[in-house]
Amino acid sequence: MASSAFKSIIIAVSCIFLTPWAASDDAVILFGGLSYIDSETTPQMERYLTTREVGPDQDEGYALIDSTEALVAQLSGTNWLEDITTSPVLITSDDAWKAVMSRGAGERRSGQLSTELDARFDTVYGLVLVGTFEDMIEQTLPITVESSAERVNTYVQTFMVGVDALLVEFDDSSGGYPIRLAGSSFVTQTLTFVENYDRSSASHIAARYRESYERAISEALTRLGSMSERQKNAGKEAGTYMVTGFAIQSEDAAQIFGYDLNQKPTGAELNSNICEIRNACEEGSSDCKKVGALLMHGLTSTLSEAGYSVLPPLKSAVLQDTSRSIRINLRIQSDEDSLFSGSQSIELRPSDASFKVVPVLRALGMEDIESKTHSARRIRNYVTQLGFVEAATGFDGCSTVGSISAASFEGPTLGCAQEPYLVSQGTPSSDLDRDLYTLSMINKFQSMSQEMTNGRQAKTPSCEGIYDAD
Repeated sequence: MASSAFKSIIIAVSCIFLTPWAASDDAVILFGGLSYIDSETTPQMERYLTTREVGPDQDEGYALIDSTEALVAQLSGTNWLEDITTSPVLITSDDAWKAVMSRGAGERRSGQLSTELDARFDTVYGLVLVGTFEDMIEQTLPITVESSAERVNTYVQTFMVGVDALLVEFDDSSGGYPIRLAGSSFVTQTLTFVENYDRSSASHIAARYRESYERAISEALTRLGSMSERQKNAGKEAGTYMVTGFAIQSEDAAQIFGYDLNQKPTGAELNSNICEIRNACEEGSSDCKKVGALLMHGLTSTLSEAGYSVLPPLKSAVLQDTSRSIRINLRIQSDEDSLFSGSQSIELRPSDASFKVVPVLRALGMEDIESKTHSARRIRNYVTQLGFVEAATGFDGCSTVGSISAASFEGPTLGCAQEPYLVSQGTPSSDLDRDLYTLSMINKFQSMSQEMTNGRQAKTPSCEGIYDAD
């Protein structure tokens, strides 16, 4: 069972460049554990790591910590980060003390672990997994019971989480602690339940989010390992990317998500400073903040999957104008001698990435079609068109070099989501629009990495007919 004690630290990163290195016996990686952004962005992860009350949040939190440690240990045994170090990842303080004592340390002394690590190894890295996004959407799906021909409802829940795996170098000589490597993941889990299942219980929600986080953590760590191998080659990894904001272009989308088109950033503003994207969310619009975080984390994961060196869009946690630096409160497991002694100060600045990317929700629309199998059913298609703008930045890190380029993904790869309904019950409520367009955008992100990798449009399932069977 994982320890229930946690220690709060602050990590801020300055001077960030993802640069090549050579594997070394004199480098060591410390596992810093799980973390979260804040209670609004990742409330379930916060409950996993901070709750003191006995119950499902604490139980699933322990389970997530244990499974993550086991996964890191398993990957470490496969030389998963062999391009960085040939030594296994140190998960506990016992592991760390064994490592320093094997290199000549005389005895274990309280409070001296950090000093001993610095003295015995040339380079010390920290590995931290940060939960960056959470959401859950529920749909109602009418079906026919064959034995009675009765029409009943089932419920489809889609859980969404984002995770960033960060490898940080503890190097005081650089004037800050740089992120040397990052892997990003955004995953969904879709489940269908019958009408009488208690799908809103705390135990159900905690367990489903834990399962989703386990998948996202595995993906993020795998991408971190793949990126360490790619660092040896020239190409995409020669530059570092970061998503610094988002924009909405159409009036319909702006109205649904509470976005003020009059405050949308202009091309001139982006050229002048693409690090600080003006927050155009209407005051108090939680839907706008949530869709902004989705766009930013979805594109970050897409870039990471496509093989680009990309820093996490941690600005999306605040979505405000203070984008010069982002401080992240991290919670790590702690015992008598923490792997992270004292308070660390690491600052992440958007200006530290050489390329900036801004996702854009360009357009959306809906269409009702007749079911081919049930005359009493209609299906509403929700379609979204996504794109992004990209720019290289100069020495100041924020003013663009050359012109901003735009990319749009159209035609058969438009994002799609569906909501079936019975004609006798009327059309779906407009309250569902935000959720269904969100699912449509996720559908689009799932194909975008293939388009980036292959330079062509990936095949996305057609909207028509997805729900045309019970």
